[in-house]
Amino acid sequence: MSKKNPLILVADTDGHYRNEKERMLRARGFQVVLMDEASEILEFAEQHHPDLIITTLLLSGNSGLNGGDVCAALRRGDATRDIRLVIHTGADLRPEDMQYFIAQGADGVLPKSESLDGLYSVICELLRT
Repeated sequence: MSKKNPLILVADTDGHYRNEKERMLRARGFQVVLMDEASEILEFAEQHHPDLIITTLLLSGNSGLNGGDVCAALRRGDATRDIRLVIHTGADLRPEDMQYFIAQGADGVLPKSESLDGLYSVICELLRT
C-alpha cells in the first residue's frame, strides 16, 4: 500500500459484520469509519475522500439508495470518482448481478461468505498503486 494508515469507510447495516471488518482493518493499521446510511456515505466521501469504501448492498436511511447506487453516485462525482469501492454482500448474486455492480462503479464484489483474509487481499490490491 502506498499510503500509511489509509482511511477506509465501512458501510454495513449488520453490526456483527461491521464490527468484524472494523477489528480486522484496525489490527492491520487502517483508519476506519463506520456508517450504515447511503446519504451519510455520500456526504462523508465528498468531505473526507476516504481511500476505500466497503459497502453492503442493503443500506439504512430514507434515501432508497443501495450499495450499487452509492457506487454509481460516487463515480459521477468529480471529487469522489477515484475512491476505490468494494461491495461486500450477503446477497446470493449471480455472475450477471456482479457484472451489473461492476458497471455501476464497484471495483470488486465479494460475498460475505468470503473470509476476511480474502477481503483484506482485495483491499490491498485496490490500494496498491
